Amino acid sequence: MAPAAGSSRVIGKLVLQNRSSGSSAYVGLSSPESGRNVQRLYSSSVGGAASLAGTYSLPAVGAAGPITGTGTSSTLCLTPAGDGSRALVAARTCTGSPSQDFEWRYVSNTWVAGYALYPVSSPYSLGGTDTDTFVELTMDALTDVVVESQLAPIEPFELSTPAIGATVDTPTPTFSGIGQPGSSISIRTDAQVLLATTSVPLGSTSWSVPSIRLEPGRYTGTASQSGTGSDVQVRFDFTVPAPLAPGASIPTPTLAPGQSVEVEATFNADAGGQRIDVYHPANTRITAVDHPAFTLDALGIGGTLPVGTTSLRFTLRANDDAPVGEATGGKVTYGSSRITIADFTANIVRAPDEPIAPLVVESPRRGETITETTPVFRGTGEPGSRVEIRGAWGDVLGVVDQVDPSGAWSITWNKSLLPSRYAGGTVKQFVDGVPTHTFVYDFTLVRPRLVVTSPKVGDTLTGTRPVFTGAANPGARVQITGAWGTDLGSAIADPRTGEWTITWPRDYLPARYSGGTVTETVGGKVIASSAYDFTLTQ
Repeated sequence: MAPAAGSSRVIGKLVLQNRSSGSSAYVGLSSPESGRNVQRLYSSSVGGAASLAGTYSLPAVGAAGPITGTGTSSTLCLTPAGDGSRALVAARTCTGSPSQDFEWRYVSNTWVAGYALYPVSSPYSLGGTDTDTFVELTMDALTDVVVESQLAPIEPFELSTPAIGATVDTPTPTFSGIGQPGSSISIRTDAQVLLATTSVPLGSTSWSVPSIRLEPGRYTGTASQSGTGSDVQVRFDFTVPAPLAPGASIPTPTLAPGQSVEVEATFNADAGGQRIDVYHPANTRITAVDHPAFTLDALGIGGTLPVGTTSLRFTLRANDDAPVGEATGGKVTYGSSRITIADFTANIVRAPDEPIAPLVVESPRRGETITETTPVFRGTGEPGSRVEIRGAWGDVLGVVDQVDPSGAWSITWNKSLLPSRYAGGTVKQFVDGVPTHTFVYDFTLVRPRLVVTSPKVGDTLTGTRPVFTGAANPGARVQITGAWGTDLGSAIADPRTGEWTITWPRDYLPARYSGGTVTETVGGKVIASSAYDFTLTQ
C-alpha cells in the first residue's frame, strides 16, 4: 500500500511480496548500513518479513524524495547501484542529489496492481513491474509498506460510467469514477480523439466529466490518470444510439363554420412512449379524443402515446364565426420541450346554404381613365374565394388565391401598359373551383401631357387680361382655377395637336398672381396639375 497524496513522510518498513509460494513468499529489507547493499530477509508471512525488516522514512505521495533510515541511520539513503546485470540498492550517505530520489507510481501487471517506489533516475522499481526489480530479487512484486501510523491508501483508478457495453441515452455521456486526488484524467478513443479532460479534486477521490457531443456509433478507448507517477489506463466501450425521430402525419380537414369532423393523426414507431400534444388551428377547437391516455385542454389534447400505438382520432369543430379560408397555427409536438413534428391546418368553407357574396370591382370602374402603367384592381367578394383577371385574349394578368375573410381583395397586374383603351377582359370569382361572378373591364390608360408654355413661373406679362398657352392630351379639358377657387377659364385641347389657349375672363390690375393651378382632365379625371406664378404690368 501507499499513503494518500499530500501526506507527510511516512515511517514504515519495506516488504516485498514474492510471486512464488513457499517459505520465501515475503521478503523484508534490512536496515541500511553505510556502504553495504540492502539485504533480503525471507519469511512466509507479511508479519514475519516486517519483524525482520528495518525501519525507513519514505517520501510523500506526489513529491519525489529519498528513502532514508531512521534514528542513527537517518543520514543514509537508499541509492540505486545496478551492476549491469542486477539491480541493487546500496545504503550511502545522503547527498540531496536527485539520483537518490524515489517517487510512488502505480503498478499493474499480470500478478499485482497497486503502488511501488521508483527511483527518479532509474527504470527499476522497488516492487517492480513484470521485468524490473530492485534488491537483487528474482520475483516481480508489489512493494508493501507496513506503516506504523494509520494512513489511508492511495485510491485505485476506476471508470464507473459508462459501463462496458453500455448504450448511453445522450450524445454527451458523463464519464465518472474514482482516482487519486489532484491527478489529471483524459479520455481518448482508440483513434486518439480527445473526448474529455478533468482533474480529481483535492480532498476527494470522485471525478466526473461530460464528453464532447458524439455522433451515433460505438466508442472504444482508454481513460488515463496521470500525475501520480506512471500513467494508469482503463478501457471504455459504449454505444451512442441514433437519436429518436418521432414523426407524425395529420390531414387537412375541410369543414364549414359550426361543423365538426373526425380527424385521425398517424405516428411512426419512435413516437411511442413520448409525450404528444396536438394544438388546434385558429378558429377551431378539439372537442373530443378517442384515447384514454389523452386529455382535453383549451389548446387541444395531450398525453403519452403508448408504445406500439400508431394512430390517434379526435373531433375538430370550427367556430360558428370562423372566417372562410385556411385556418393555420395548429401543430403536433413531442416531448416536454414541445418539439414540432407536424403542422396542422384546416380548410374552412362556406356552408352549403349560405349565399355567395357577389364580386364587386371598385376600381377601375368601367369607362374610367387611369394613369398608372401597372393597373391595380380592387374590390370585394366571397371570403376564401379565388379571383383572377384575364385579358381579352385569355392571358392571366393577376390572381388572388384566397379572398381575405373581410371580403376585400386587391390584384396588381403582372405587366406594364402603354397609353390606350383596354376593354373586353374579365375579372372572375371562383368558389370551390366554380365561377360565380364575372366583371368585364373597360378602362383607358393615359399619360399626363400638360405643359404651360406661357406664362412660365416667374414671367412678367403686360396688359390687363393674362393669356395662357400650352399643350395637353388631344381632346383633354384644360382648366385654370385661381388661388381662391375662381374659375379663370377653360379650353379643349386641339384634337390633333393638343395645343390650347385660355384668356382670363376680365381685366386685372397690375400685381403678382400665384397660388392658382392649371389642370388637365381626361375622361372626367384630373390627370395633371401645374401651379402658376407670374407678375402682371401695364
